[in-house]
Amino acid sequence: MAVLSDRVLRSATRAAAAAAKELINKARGPTGAKSAAPELPKDEILAPEGEKEGGSPQEKQSGQQAKVTSEEQEGRTQPHVNQFAPIDEPALNYGNNTTDSSLIPVIAQGNDGLDLIARFDADASGEESTSDQDHHSLTSYLAPSSPPQADPMSMEDHDQQRLSALETSITNIEAVLTRLITQQQQPPPAPAPAPAPAAGPGVSAGANSARPLIRPNPPFVFDGDRTLGKSFLHSVKQYWRLLPEVFFESGVVSEEKVVRFALSYMSKDSAASWSERMSERTPFPFPTWTLFVTEFKLRFVEENEQDHALARLETHLYYMGSRDVFKYTDEYDDLLDLAGYTDNLVKVTKYRTGLDPKINQAITTSGNPPSLTDYAEWRVRAFRQYNAEIAAKASWGHAAPPPRAPPIAQRPRAPVLPAVAPAVAARPAPAPVAHPVPMEVDRARLRGDLTSVMLMSLTRSSISWEASCSPSWSLG
Repeated sequence: MAVLSDRVLRSATRAAAAAAKELINKARGPTGAKSAAPELPKDEILAPEGEKEGGSPQEKQSGQQAKVTSEEQEGRTQPHVNQFAPIDEPALNYGNNTTDSSLIPVIAQGNDGLDLIARFDADASGEESTSDQDHHSLTSYLAPSSPPQADPMSMEDHDQQRLSALETSITNIEAVLTRLITQQQQPPPAPAPAPAPAAGPGVSAGANSARPLIRPNPPFVFDGDRTLGKSFLHSVKQYWRLLPEVFFESGVVSEEKVVRFALSYMSKDSAASWSERMSERTPFPFPTWTLFVTEFKLRFVEENEQDHALARLETHLYYMGSRDVFKYTDEYDDLLDLAGYTDNLVKVTKYRTGLDPKINQAITTSGNPPSLTDYAEWRVRAFRQYNAEIAAKASWGHAAPPPRAPPIAQRPRAPVLPAVAPAVAARPAPAPVAHPVPMEVDRARLRGDLTSVMLMSLTRSSISWEASCSPSWSLG
């Protein structure tokens, strides 16, 4: 920065010197009007020899004329040269009179390589100007052949004008130099952004032509499914609205580009064959988006959508069932749009009919149920009730288990050997069951107690078996 500032200072100083020199050359006029007046010492100009000696004015005048004559004869008359002006430069010429300049710029070379303007004023020493009598004496002292002297006041005015012009030029140069240095110290301004292109029909004028700040999802690949035809048109239209600059042509949106963009995503099954067939036609059959939508709906969108929607709303097929309330509400809104229902009472009634009975009952039995004609409020209350039930189920399913008691330390036990079962002698087969006594059977029959008969038979059998196993037992 310092080197650059030095260079700027040098250039500005050279420009100032050149401007000052040009002004001086203009002030000098033709070079042939050089002064022929002799240079006299200052004390002689103010006090000629005749006045020093105290003679009369006639003697002084005659003495001056004699002195001039003698000097001319001896050839001692020399031209007037200013000690501050260059040798090859003539003295300043003011009108028809030639005299010394009170202000002469001199170009000097400094030690640091900078060009400086040195202004030397002859009146800077503080000396006062001569009186009218001194000017008269000086005029009478000069040779008769020299041009008449101009009015000293007019010369001063002219010098002041020249001095003012030089000071104005120097002030302008200093201002330019200051501005250059300030510009070098300040950072360069940021480049202006590129202007936005003109907006097309249906597009706001503030559309940004620079790189988009958002990147919407492109349309999905359409295969000709009639149930997805409207969704495909919607996805293409949303992409077009979010990025209109993609389809600009000569500053406006080209609808033909939008149509060809949509055809490029019809690349499967029946949609692919239809797209190829339409693209190869000459001229292109869809110069506008409206023509394309009309033909597309005729081919890939179901007809009589209103009839289908009305028929579905008359059945239980649109009921909520196991779905969540959000999916149910979305489908119900689509059916309302297709069916063309506008009565809010009908909307609320059919919505409550298909809603989950628990949600419907919770809303109806609340302290402040919504109006039967406010469908928007019913949707909001259904969403809130469903979210509350989901939160309650989540809290029930993830309840914290009760704290467990610390485990009780058990004393170590000796290992227990498995017990060996004692050998059991083989038991003889049981004796056959004795038949009941006929008289007891008859007696039991008379009582009708067949159960007692069976019990008696079992008792006799067990006794016979025990007697065979234990010989020491005896029956009495």
